[in-house]
This record gives sequence, C-alpha cells and structure tokens, in this order.
Amino acid sequence: MKFNKIIAAIALPLMALFTSCEQELEVASKVSTDKSVYEVEANGGDVTVKLLAPQDWTATVSPASSLDEVEGITVEPASGNGSSQIVEVIVKVPENKGYNRKANVSFVGETISGAITISQVGEKGERLLECSISEFLKKPVDASVYYVLTGVVANSVNPDTYSNFDLTDPKTGDKVLIYGLARKEDVSNQKIGLLKELGIEEGDQITIASTRGAYNGTPQGMKSYYISHKKSEAPMIKLGMSEVTAAKGSDFDLAVSSNMVTWTLSSSVSWLTFDPATGDKSTTVKVSVAEDGEGTEGVITLAAEGLESVTCKVTRTDIKDVTIAEFLEAPVGDKPYRIVAKIESIVNDQYGNLYAEDATGRVYVYGLTATKQAKNDKSFPTLGLRAGDIITIVGTRGQYADAKVEDQKEQVSGAYLEASCKSTDVTITEFLAKEVASKYLESPYYRLTGVIKEIVKEEYGNFYFKEEASETFVYVYGLTKAPVAKNDKSFASLGLKVGDKVTLVGQRGQYPNAKVEEQKEQVSNAYFISSVAGGDVPAPEKNLTVENAAVEVEATATSATFTVKSNVEWTVAKVEGDWITKFTESGSNDGTITVEFAANEGALRTAKFEVAGADKKVEITLTQKAVEEAPAVEYKSLAELNAAILAAGEAGIDFTLNLSKPAVLTRICTDNKTSYFQDETAGVMFYGYVLEDAFLGLTIEGVVKGTGVVYNGLPEVTSFYDISGAKVGATATIPCTELTIAQLNADFNKYLNMQVKLTGVEVSEAFSNSDKNGKVKQGADELALYVKTTEAFEAVQGSKADLVVFPAVFNANKQAYVWAADDYKPSVVGGQITLVSKFTVNVGETVKLGATTNSTATIKYSSADEAIATVSADGVVTGVKEGEVEITASIDAVEGFTAAEAKTTIVVKPAGSSESKVYTLTFPDDNSANNAVGAYNETWEAQKDGFAWTISAFNNNKWANEWKYIRGGSKKFESAPSIATKTVMPEAISTITITVDGTKNYSTDNIKAAYVLVSTNADYSEAAKYPATIAKGEVEVKITTPAKGCYYKLVIEMGKCKNNGEIQISKLVYSE
Repeated sequence: MKFNKIIAAIALPLMALFTSCEQELEVASKVSTDKSVYEVEANGGDVTVKLLAPQDWTATVSPASSLDEVEGITVEPASGNGSSQIVEVIVKVPENKGYNRKANVSFVGETISGAITISQVGEKGERLLECSISEFLKKPVDASVYYVLTGVVANSVNPDTYSNFDLTDPKTGDKVLIYGLARKEDVSNQKIGLLKELGIEEGDQITIASTRGAYNGTPQGMKSYYISHKKSEAPMIKLGMSEVTAAKGSDFDLAVSSNMVTWTLSSSVSWLTFDPATGDKSTTVKVSVAEDGEGTEGVITLAAEGLESVTCKVTRTDIKDVTIAEFLEAPVGDKPYRIVAKIESIVNDQYGNLYAEDATGRVYVYGLTATKQAKNDKSFPTLGLRAGDIITIVGTRGQYADAKVEDQKEQVSGAYLEASCKSTDVTITEFLAKEVASKYLESPYYRLTGVIKEIVKEEYGNFYFKEEASETFVYVYGLTKAPVAKNDKSFASLGLKVGDKVTLVGQRGQYPNAKVEEQKEQVSNAYFISSVAGGDVPAPEKNLTVENAAVEVEATATSATFTVKSNVEWTVAKVEGDWITKFTESGSNDGTITVEFAANEGALRTAKFEVAGADKKVEITLTQKAVEEAPAVEYKSLAELNAAILAAGEAGIDFTLNLSKPAVLTRICTDNKTSYFQDETAGVMFYGYVLEDAFLGLTIEGVVKGTGVVYNGLPEVTSFYDISGAKVGATATIPCTELTIAQLNADFNKYLNMQVKLTGVEVSEAFSNSDKNGKVKQGADELALYVKTTEAFEAVQGSKADLVVFPAVFNANKQAYVWAADDYKPSVVGGQITLVSKFTVNVGETVKLGATTNSTATIKYSSADEAIATVSADGVVTGVKEGEVEITASIDAVEGFTAAEAKTTIVVKPAGSSESKVYTLTFPDDNSANNAVGAYNETWEAQKDGFAWTISAFNNNKWANEWKYIRGGSKKFESAPSIATKTVMPEAISTITITVDGTKNYSTDNIKAAYVLVSTNADYSEAAKYPATIAKGEVEVKITTPAKGCYYKLVIEMGKCKNNGEIQISKLVYSE
C-alpha cells in the first residue's frame, strides 16, 4: 500500500467521527494512528499519539533493530478499551545520551493491531559497527544499520558519476559491490563521482560506512559514504577488459589502471592505434581500429618496467554494431551491420520478412534466415520467433526503390539471426513466483498482460500493473517503447493511461531496499508490445499528498516551497511558528505552498502546517537551521597546520592555510607521490598526490585549502584542492636546517617533515636500499633511520658521513627518512672483512680462508696458538695438531676507511679424518625480511644458517602468495639468472644438487647454457666450468676436482621467454 493510501485509511474513520458522532461505524480492520513515525530530540519528551482502536488493546515497546536500545521508553496508558472514539496515548521518551535509536510501539487487540515508530537522535550520533567484508556479507538486509568496512578498491564502474566498485579483502578474497558512494553530510547524493574527485583508483585502500543491501539476491553495500582512503604503495597496471570485438573503422574505449609506474601500450598488429599510447596514471584510452591491414586478431599489451605485462585480445570484424537510425544513415552497399531490436510485426512468416524496432527507429527486414545464406533458404519458421521477441541480426544496407509500400523501400538485406531472447506467456501471479533474473539481453523474458492500476512516475514509465480478473499486481520499474539497456524515457510516446490494458515483455526483478513495500518485487527491463484503451475509466479516487512534507532550509533562507499532488481543492492552516510572515492559504489540484519568513539570526526553529482536502489532513513541517557558527580557523603557518593535523588525528581535517611568507618545495621524492614543503616555522609532508609540473624551489604563499590526516602517528597533507587564492613562484634557495642529533631529539616534533642535515654522524647500525632500517649516532645520541629510496647505496657500520634526512614518526617511534642515495655522503667508510665463521682442517693439510674486504688496506692474519694451526700472509691455514684455535683477520685504518677485524674458528682434526659437510639453501631464506624483490632483473642477498649467497635475475615475488621458491627467465628481455656464494666454502665441495620444480610455465626451450663456475677468486677469474643439465627434479652437478676454499656460482643463460619465470628453483644443496 502506498503512503497516501495509508493516510487515507486513517483519515476516513476520523472524518466519520467529525461529521456524525451518532453514526454507527463499520468495524475497522486495524488499529489506526494519526502518524506512523514520530521524531524526538536527544533531550527526550512526551509524544502524543491519537489512537482509534475498536478492540481492547495493549501497548508494547520493542527495538526497531538489534542495535536499538529502548530502555526507559514507556506508554501511558499501557492498555485501553475498544472504542469508536479517538483517544490520546502518551509515549514518554527519556533523554538519549547514547546513539540514535528507533523504537516500535505496537498496539495489539484480539484480532487487529497497529504500530508507530519513535525515532530519537542521540548525543553520540549514528552508531557505526566495524566488521570484515566476510561478516558484512552475512548480515541481514537492513537500510537502518551502518557498518564500517575497509578494503581495496577493484573493478570500479562509472567513477565519474556513480562510483560503483568492488570492495575486496586482499587476505580472504571476499568482496562486495558498493553501489554508489557519497559524502556523509549528503549521503543521499550518490551521483557525485566521488572516486574520481578524491583521486581514488583501483588498488587503493578505502574505509567507508555502508548499509547491507541486496539486488536480485546479490549482496550490496548501499547508502554508502566515504570516511578515508590510503593510496596503494604497490606498483600496478591493469586493463579494463581482456577481450573485445570491434568493427573495422571503429573506435572503442579501453580503461587503463596504473599506480606508481609509467606505462606503455603496444600492439601486435599495425591496424590498432592508441590515444594516448603512454602515461603515468590511470586513464581511458581511445583505441582506433583501422580499415586496412592484415589479420582479424591482434593483441594489445600494457607494460611497465618491473611488472608483468597484461594483454587484451582484439578481434576485428567486418560487422559494425549500429542502431536502426545509424543503419538508415549508412550508404547502400555490402558492408555488414549488426542490429539489436524487437520484432514489431511479421509480414511474411515463410521468408522472414518483418519490421524491426529499437529505441531510435523502425526498419523493414527483407527476409531473415537461421544462418548466413547466399539465397533465402526459408528457414525462418524453424526459429520459433514471434512479434515482440528480441533479435540480434546481421545484414547489409539494402534499398528497393520500386517497393509498393513506402516504408519497405529502405531495407535490411541478406539478414541472418545471431541471437534471440524469446518470451514466455505468464500471468502476473505466475510471474511473481518466478526466480529473480534480470540481466539485460539474457533469458528468461516473460510476456504479461494486465491493466495499469496507477502510474507512479510517468517520465520513466513506473506503474502498478494488475491482473484483469483479480487484485494481484506487480510494480513495473520502467516501460520503454523498445528494448534498451538504459531507460530512454519513451513511455510518454506510448500514450498510455490508468485503466489501459497493456501487453509487455520484461524480466523478473527485485529491489529489497525499496522504501515502498509494493515496489520490492518488480518487472525489470520492460518494453511495450501492445495496448487497448481502458474505455470509460471510473472517476479517480480523491487524492492529496505533499511530496516534501518535511523541508529544512539554511539560516539565510527567506522562503521555502512544498509540492502538493492532488485532484481536489485544498486549504492550508498554520499550527505553530510565529516567525512565519506569509504562506499560501489555498489551492486546487497539483500546486505549491510558498512560505515566507525572515532570515534566522538565532537557534534552530520549526513551523507546522495542516493541509486539508480529499477528506483528510496532511501535516507538513518547515525547519530552519540555526545561524552559522564563526568561520573555521585559518592557519597562518605550516607549524600551526601540523599542530592542527596532529590534534585531529586519524579523523583528519579540511583546512584553510593563509601563508604570509612563502613555503618552499624542498623535495620531490622518488616514489612520485611524496613531496615536502617548508616555511620558516615547519615542514609538511604532502602524500598520495602527484604534483604535476612541480620543481624544487617552487614557492607558494597566500590562501591554500586542502585536507590533512595523521597516518601511523605522522601528520600528512593529502590534498591542496583549492589554490586559486595562492601565489606561486620560485626560489633558488632550498631550505635545509643543519642540526646535531641531540638538537633534533630535544625538540623532535618541531622538525617533523623538515629537510635536516646531520654533519659527521657515525653509522652505528648499517643500512642500505635493501636493508632499510638503520641507525646513526653522535657521541651518546642516536637516531633511528628508515630508507625510503630504492636507489642503490650502502652505509656500512662504523662509517662517518654527512646525511640529509626528513624527521618522521611511525606509531610514536621517532625516526628519520632517507629519500635519496645522494643524501648519504660518507667521509670515512667503515672497514669490513667478510670471513666464514668456522673452518675444519686435518693435521698436515691446508685450507684457504678467502677473506675479502671493502678497504684498500691489506688483510693481515694471526693465529692465537700456532702450536695448533698456523696462518700465512695470504690467509692459508695449516693444521699442526688436533684442537681448536681462533684466527684473526684485520685491516689497519687507511685514508677513507676505518680499521676492522674478523675472527674465525679453526677446528684441527687428526690426519686422515673424514666428515662430510653440507650447505643447504631453501626459500624463503633467513634474510627474507630485507631481500623482497618483484622483478626478474634485480640482485639480492640470501642467507641460510650463517652463510650468504648473492642472487641475480631471480624473482621472489616479495615472498607473497606463499612463494617457497625463486623464478628466473623474462619474456621481456634476455637474462642470466645466477646464484653465487658470497664467501668461500671451506670444505671441498664435490656435488651441487639443484631442485627444479615443474610448474605450468616450466620450459627449458629458452635456455642457451647452464653451468657452475668454481674459483678461488671472488670475481671468478681462472674459474673451472661444469655443465648443468636443467630438467624437472633434482639436478646434480659433479665437481670432478674438488678443492677447499672455493666460490661456487650457478649460471643459467636464457633468451626471451614465452612466459615469465620458466625456471623455478626451490632448493640447493652443496655437499663434500
């Protein structure tokens, strides 16, 4: 039942009371109240309910949902006797210090009942429940309960308008469609393209509030609003589709999604071109399909350095998709066209001569066959088609100027059927029992005949559709002249009215979130077949509604308008609101009520009116907001802005910054999404937004509007969305504040996000582009560092250097960011000696230590007990007698390097002793926290049980997706994946066993050579070479002349591969 009919059901018995108190009333079929919803402020109050109950009744109070708390809400009296008189019941609502809440108050008699809803705001506002996507999918459909969801954006659709997207959980794979996204303050406005406005792209993390909805049984997040987002830090590329069919001479749009990379599009064929062909952000590319060129299939490849390419297959066809209007504009000829339309009528059911109609026009099809034929084979009868069915046909532009019928001169010639959607005849009752399925141009379709009961929205053709012989009805959610993917507002052209008998075709739809109960079960994608005028239509039921019965205006407003829908005369009376100066007092049929008043200079105020007509009264309410508070704070410096962002925390702020002195762009970081500005007071980090055409030394002063947030304890500026009031300039002086570590630590927050130079610091904990955590010190003062750059450099422990950093915090831990390799300028490098920690040698035998150093100094050796073992100047140890002894390798301080030493333990065993030593490397290794890579051209260090290897051109996928192996071979370039020991192995290795896994990409076709190099030199000069035959399983390489103290390097020389990662290795074993 519609809302206006509910009011009518209440008003009719009330009217009878007022016109004749002695009249005997018919027994009512329900308990009636004057309103269905009563709104109460947070401070509570008494609600007066006018009740008409013909039976004895009892009142009960219950929560409207499982989240609502109704304690303290009471009804007086709690019960009463049946009567034909209206009685007043008081619902007492206490102050609400909690969340917004709703309570259902039910009045129950022996056989009848009624109910109202009490809706009260709370001091805490709206209740938001956090849950995972998996938990959200299990929640019941409820438009009144909001859940806070966090996930990753995927498959975004219409980001310019609706902002529909899949919200995914990267850990579990769960996902839910978010149908529209709005701002919290205007949640009903879902068509604002918020994803595009905020620069949110696929792969970004987003937090939203959403209600659990559903469409056709599929869960959705609905009435959603934005809370926050975080840009993805993972490089990514993606194409909007993997396959497409396009006609020669046509264009189509291809969505390119990217993050943190520069991408390039290429084609395997000459007949595909792109605009643009390269870029560094997500965009829509226009792809042009040329008429000439060879072949029907091509492949578009999207590539970016360091990422696996993605492709889209393009099938070029001679057939062009057109509307009927476009077809009729085309020249007569042999070029084939594809048309989707309904059969308007069949002229010849033997040859298939018919009229086809779509939203743009009508055309004569001169014969239709089941398959493409040179001559009509009279196969049309086998297709089982009838008027009203949807057909997809292919034919050429024909013409027969001598046709006797005018609209048969322009023709579709040589047509054959590609696809069809036939309809099944059903009653409305039978239709409502069908399974929900409403995907456009996919069966099933149903043909229904009935009578238009009431037109709800004439623009789109929304109406109630009933059976002729019963009151069973269904809601038709839009009727168009012909099948369309999107309503074309053609309903008005059909000339239909209430009472007309209509035959239509549509699909079984459903919208559980519809506010009107009778509109939840629907006919979707409906199109017109035929109609019969309703003849003498009975006089319409008297009607009076106000579409916008509750209006709220700003404090500055001086008028408001209410829209009346009616077919009778009506009057308006003011119930309360002394501040109203003038209003419309009467009218007839559809019209407006205009209310006038002065601007509000005080608190929020309300006025109420009664609109009377059609034997009933409708209450309307006008609320005017309080006068606006003082304007938001305007920050005068970056120090004030940083303090404000820190105070706002993760909730973030929308700020206005008015700089009287310029702020300077001090750094554009290598990640292309982080930059720093600095004025005389402080620095700010600008994160997540690319500053196009920016340069170091760019200055900005004046009024800037933007947003900021605290992320993991660090204040960040996330946008400058309005710089129209700012002045942009340039300076050659880039601020860089020189401090000691003690000065920095003493007032750390003051220097957050500033460019700071530390002079003469000592590296107390090594750091590099791969080992990102480190420390520097000056005396007793120490500072933690985190390396943000991927540029290659290494800061060795003990080194002395000048260092440029940007102070930061991470979850309250103070640290400083290193953004460039050139920011680290060592004056003295810490000397390092690389030496295996333990060797074994027999009495009378020798072993070479193989120590190496980064210094220019010569390594010196000494034995703690030469009675057990001696060591030569070049590091050769000789076993003298059984026992253990420590050998020290040392270097002196020389220009540019500090002194250093390393020790190893020598175990001397009796002459002739034999004990096999095994080294095993598996993945992920002991250094996996520092060596994650995601490409096939990087070098990294693996460690296992204290031993180290240098690995090149093998990808470990950053150890994601449970990789327990490494892969080599690239489809973009030739490569030589290798695994080399970083130091010598003291033992004489005789066998190296390599475990090669068989995967779907496994192939040895592109291996040019594979071998193991064995050398006593770290650069593998004068190395012995042993071939390795790579195959699935365990591959053994025998070292025919094993020797102690050697380096070992596995090399696989490969050409370009068909697939990335054709060789997968999960284990290496080195055995004596």
